Order: sequence, then structure tokens, then C-alpha cells
Amino acid sequence: MKLKEVFDKDYKGQIYNNSFLISFKNIVTSLEGAPKEIRGDFICSDNLLASLKYGPEIVKGSFLCYNNILITLEGAPKVVNGIFSCYDNKLTTLKYGPETVKSNYLCNNNNLTSLEGAPKEIRGDFICSDNLLASLKYGPQKVKGNYDCSFNKLTSLEGAPKEVDDGFVCNNNKLTALKYGPETVRGNFLCRNNNLTSLKGAPKEVGGVFDCTHNPYLLFIEVLLYYKSGAVKGDIRSDFPDEKFERYKKVTYEIILANRKIIA
Repeated sequence: MKLKEVFDKDYKGQIYNNSFLISFKNIVTSLEGAPKEIRGDFICSDNLLASLKYGPEIVKGSFLCYNNILITLEGAPKVVNGIFSCYDNKLTTLKYGPETVKSNYLCNNNNLTSLEGAPKEIRGDFICSDNLLASLKYGPQKVKGNYDCSFNKLTSLEGAPKEVDDGFVCNNNKLTALKYGPETVRGNFLCRNNNLTSLKGAPKEVGGVFDCTHNPYLLFIEVLLYYKSGAVKGDIRSDFPDEKFERYKKVTYEIILANRKIIA
């Protein structure tokens, strides 16, 4: 059903001064007839949209199009002044989506194989978890909130931003190392449930917790060296008991490094 058929009115070309809600639970299949400009939020979630064609070109608030059957972001506005939420669709790429998002960008639970088309800067959270990503190339390079790329097929963190202003989450992937990942994470850094064999490339600064639990191939010496580097302001959580770290509390990083082959 087209939008103008639902409302029995065609808003095409108009400016709508408030938020515009068309969440009708699996009714709307086309945005034909939508206003050209929305001066509040535009909410078209929970419908049967396969495209955003004919949607508003300007949105002063948030643009929420989650839980549809979108296979493309073609038709999305180029600038969203609030949240852009396209999670729970069938997207394989972010091409044709907004170039500027001034709050959170939520594209989790799709079929994404690439981040091509993502904005270069996100002023809130960037959530691309639960997709089919093998790489973070083409993703945002500045994230003012959290960056969550968990539950993908990542074998490398190449393409991740160098700084994340809150937490960075890469749990449940296929990572063997943290090379190319963020150098500064001001919140927590979570890399649980991977195949890590080394912590080389781990952030030089973590403002919160560093959690590398459930990495069965990660040796104690790797975690110990990172612990002694002083990079983590909060706790380091690993599969090794705290008592084991206590033995080396007064031993310097340099001495541990020189004896790494005999420390089990």
C-alpha cells in the first residue's frame, strides 16, 4: 500500500512541521506521497518497504526505517540531524545512505558484507553488529560514541577508527590479532570470543575495562605484557586467575619481556 493511500492524502512536495509517523505494522510498501521536508522525526519502521524512494529529502530530526525489508538505502536523505536507524532489514551495503548523521547510526541485523557508503564521521554510536562483515574498510573514521562490530566474520580490524570516544566492541568474530584496531578507546574495549593468539596492536590507551576472555589460543604472557604496559586504566579481564598476575606485580615490563619464553 502506498503512503498516500494510507493517509488518503498526498503530502508530496510539502514541508511538514512536526514529526511524521507511518509505522503501521506491515502495511506500507512505498513512500510515494511523503513530504519533501520533515522538521521533526521521520518514522517508517515496521512496514514492508523494500526501498526509501520517494521519501523526504530533508529531515531535521531522526530517520527511523528499521524492521522493513529494505535491500537498498536509495532515497534516504543525505543529512540526518538525529538518529539514523536501518537495523533489521536485508541490506548488503550502506551505499546511497546518509552522508552526515549527527547522532547514532544503527545498521545492525542486516546482511552487510561491506561498510561502503557509511558516513566518515558519526557523532554518536555506530552499531554494525550481527552482519556478514569480514572487514571494517570504508567504515567511519571518527566515532563520538560506541563502535560495536560484534557478531560478524571479521578476521582483521583494518578500517577501524584510530580513536573511539566511548567503547569499542568486537566480540564474537574470527580475529587472531588486534592489529589496525583503535589506538585510543576512552571507554571499554571488548574482544571476547575470538581466536586471538596475540595482543599486538591492542590500544595504547583504554579508559575502561579491557576484556579478552574466551580466546582459547591466547597465552598468559601476552596478557601479562599488556597488563604491565599500563595501557588500561580499568580492569583487564582474561581467562587467567588474578593470582597469576599478582606474582608479577613488582616485576618490571622489561624483565618480563626479556624472559617471555620461560613465563607460562
